[in-house]
Amino acid sequence: RVCGVVGATRGGPEERIPARCVVGADGRFSLVAREAGAGVTEEETRCVSTVYFAEWEGVAPFAPGPPAGHVHTTGRGLDVLFFEMPDGRTSINTHARADRVDLRGDAQAYYVDTLRGQPEIAPRLTGAKQVTGVRGVKRVGNGYRTPSGPGWALVGDAAHYKDPVDGQGIYDALVGARLLDAALARALSGEAPWDVAMEGYRRALLDATRDMYRETVGRLRRELYQEPPRVVARTLIRWMMTDPTYQSRFMRYLGREISPRDWAGPSLVAGAVLRGLWRDLRGA
Repeated sequence: RVCGVVGATRGGPEERIPARCVVGADGRFSLVAREAGAGVTEEETRCVSTVYFAEWEGVAPFAPGPPAGHVHTTGRGLDVLFFEMPDGRTSINTHARADRVDLRGDAQAYYVDTLRGQPEIAPRLTGAKQVTGVRGVKRVGNGYRTPSGPGWALVGDAAHYKDPVDGQGIYDALVGARLLDAALARALSGEAPWDVAMEGYRRALLDATRDMYRETVGRLRRELYQEPPRVVARTLIRWMMTDPTYQSRFMRYLGREISPRDWAGPSLVAGAVLRGLWRDLRGA
């Protein structure tokens, strides 16, 4: 069983720290998971994205009004996301289907060329300045690892990792930490055997995250890997994405106020399309 950690501060002597449990809260590339031999139990490997981002100054706003996030979607395997930062900067993110990302060894060139290659985005960058280096992840994984074993446990992205498209990583990490805390309390107090308590943690983590995980994977498949005809994107999809009722329910599902399962039912979609058609007819 795992019985502690061995390590050292930079340049300092080696330390051996014993522990009844070593928790890996060290992200999707978890060292604890690798050293403990935590296997992948479920993973989506086909419809995956590659993400790059940097912060900018002087980005022109999308529209007048208070600062707001903005998602530009091409319907052709690329989304560009704008997030207003507290210091007046803007974080600009490229979110693309991984099989179409050709870095040619230069992530910075790929990132800038992608942004300036979008006619609706390039004008917003006129006079803007990139003020941080580009960072990112290639082929962002989506899946679950075995979350515990003799003397060790995983939490957050170390246990359950997913694409950032839905912005659920911190929420899932906090929920997982709460569930692991309860399981460790049972095991370390002697209330339940270790295996029983950790199996309860595994089941509870799946119950709390599985529906959102499936919706995230489904969104990647629909929004990055399916390419609707342009006439559909400019009518049906536009009508849905600009419909206040649809937007409200979308934000409620992202905020976990409602279940991610079947959040966009037929009646919601049909209503959004009919209202969008009526708006266009009135405008004409």
